[in-house]
Amino acid sequence: MRFLVATLVHLAPAQERERIRRSGLKPRRDSLGVYAMAVVPDFMATYGWAREMGRLRGRLVAVQFRIADDDLVKFGHFASPLVEITAAEAVGAVRELDDPRGFQIIVPRPIRASEVAHVRDAPRVGWRFSPEAKERTSWSPNCLCPSCRTRGEAGEAKIRSNIIGARLDSRPGEPPEMRLERLESAFHAAAELGERQAARRIYRQVLAVTDDDDPEIRYAAALLALNCVRSLQATRGFNPSRELADLVGRLRTFPGPEGETLVLKGLVIQAADISRDEELPLEERKALQAILALYPSGPTPEAEEILESVHEWLDDIDEQLSSADMDLSRDDGR
Repeated sequence: MRFLVATLVHLAPAQERERIRRSGLKPRRDSLGVYAMAVVPDFMATYGWAREMGRLRGRLVAVQFRIADDDLVKFGHFASPLVEITAAEAVGAVRELDDPRGFQIIVPRPIRASEVAHVRDAPRVGWRFSPEAKERTSWSPNCLCPSCRTRGEAGEAKIRSNIIGARLDSRPGEPPEMRLERLESAFHAAAELGERQAARRIYRQVLAVTDDDDPEIRYAAALLALNCVRSLQATRGFNPSRELADLVGRLRTFPGPEGETLVLKGLVIQAADISRDEELPLEERKALQAILALYPSGPTPEAEEILESVHEWLDDIDEQLSSADMDLSRDDGR
């Protein structure tokens, strides 16, 4: 007979309360198991994850359940490798820790409804971001990762604005190449944060630099503008067809083979914009054929590589269209 002595608590979204009471807990497909913490006399140790999980997932319920003391679980700090020990050993290890914040117990199997002791509203206590966030004097709010930058947090909009603004701030006498580096850094920050309006504003500033008198600055700005358009293609409120047509028109004024290579890159991005609509393979094919007609050979080694990829791209489309025609022929024969 197996005795249920190890008591653990799992934090789950509040809307799953009734389902958990009926069916128990099931690990998510992309997880190692059911994540939990030992129920110990230290209330803050037991529910230390509640505030951070609530920040990411909204209202929570605390699901207390019991498993056999000899069940194997994974135990350790979330930022360190986990070890496999028994449930009783994991609970004992938590009790012995001087600072149990950030530790977790993972049960690598579903938890049956009969093992669930009770389901209650979870308290809003514990740490946020990381257990040591308030203790690290070197901690900076400039991190761009989704865990640190969550919309709706108090002061979050101002922090996001400051992150982007700090990268845009120019200094007196700053050379144009330095300004361009700042624009690139600010654009990547805005794109990673999902600040679409800020990213589009920065793109406009990059376009203005393409009119610089220095040819090297103009080429660097044009290349950055192409990368910006590629990043903004799928964002709402951005018309890639119009923007690409305007950008390619600007690039046509650039002299020399390097300018022709930039135009070629712009035309390829235009074709990629068409390819986002899966119902327009013929239009996509037409755009690629126009590129090859305009550029029988590449003006630079880089352009040659681009044209090779265009040929391969066109071959793939022809193969898809041929396959589609064969399928239609079979259907007509039936």
